[in-house]
Amino acid sequence: MKVGSCAIEFCKTGQALTGAALSGILYVPRGRLTGAGCRQLTWLAALKGGLHSLFYFFNAMKKTIMLIATGLGTGYLPISGTMASILAIVLFLPLSYFNTSENGLFLFYLSFTFFLTGLSIWSATIAEKWLKEKDPHKVVIDEIAGYFYAMLLLPAKPWILASSFLLFRLFDIWKPFPIRQSQKLPGGVGITIDDILAGIYACAILHIIRGLFPP
Repeated sequence: MKVGSCAIEFCKTGQALTGAALSGILYVPRGRLTGAGCRQLTWLAALKGGLHSLFYFFNAMKKTIMLIATGLGTGYLPISGTMASILAIVLFLPLSYFNTSENGLFLFYLSFTFFLTGLSIWSATIAEKWLKEKDPHKVVIDEIAGYFYAMLLLPAKPWILASSFLLFRLFDIWKPFPIRQSQKLPGGVGITIDDILAGIYACAILHIIRGLFPP
């Protein structure tokens, strides 16, 4: 079939569409659907397809942001902060090779930690607005980012992994000065900064212990 014939057949098919078939198109008065020509129907069908594509795009983006903010869904589990911290250990282990002062590898680990911090602030800010809660429990990306600070320049030995986990959770729950005060900062900054401070506290104590009791 030639291109011209295809266009004619498409016009005939388009003119046969009823108003009910196009009634889902936003902002199109029903009165204009009667007797609409081929060009109008084609434009309206394209508009409807574009609106659907835009809707699916934003819906997929929202799901992706919430997946990040909730720590791959761990935020929906009971004791979400603890579960997210366990996930943080799993994510840390592949990167533990770079967590050393030798050969400049630590620069990569530090860059990833800063990237994770920015990702936490960004996604937590958006999720807080969507959930309409102040520091919602479902948002746990801050726990993951905070744990990477707890392990700064510490080896991935079992007793250190366990100790950093316990100390990090202790400071995150206890919130000594200035951790609790930092939560008053707006948006994702307030959500993230207290976990970073808790991680730094845990890291400092572990470095002191290793200094007092060297291997």
